[in-house]
Amino acid sequence: MARRRKPGQRTKSGRLSRQGVDRGTQELRDRRAWLAGDGDPANTTYPLGILLANGAIGEDLHRYGCDYAWMHAVLFGSASTAAITADRARPGAILDEVALRRISLKMELARRALDQAGRQIRDAVEALVVYERVPRWMRPVPPAWSDIQQAEKLIKGLELLRRAFEEAPRRAA
Repeated sequence: MARRRKPGQRTKSGRLSRQGVDRGTQELRDRRAWLAGDGDPANTTYPLGILLANGAIGEDLHRYGCDYAWMHAVLFGSASTAAITADRARPGAILDEVALRRISLKMELARRALDQAGRQIRDAVEALVVYERVPRWMRPVPPAWSDIQQAEKLIKGLELLRRAFEEAPRRAA
């Protein structure tokens, strides 16, 4: 008597594919769906991804925020594993001195741009992007005036990162 196979997509080896399957509890899946709104629930594992999933920021600001977190991780150490993306964490990929110097220069330009706008803006960006601290205004509580100000500082900081990163190649040339 033959055994029945479970339904679902299979890999080349014949095993069930796990790709695209959320194996979390129902409560966790519901929370991710709530955090994502109309966006992709896979982005809800870090605060910057939640903003992207909800449409509060665009792909470009998300990318610049992730780049800032990655550069911070390369230069100062990783505050979290989310700062090291799969495409940048290739085994055996060691950065040479030229690459480190380029990253250091780009990071300095970004930090200078944030500091010129005010220390509070840099703190808001680094708290969310680098250290992945979820601010009060991203929680399900009625917003206070300070929450609105913090959100505006974060968006302004991400816009400053965009300008700094777009100017960095021109300054290096």
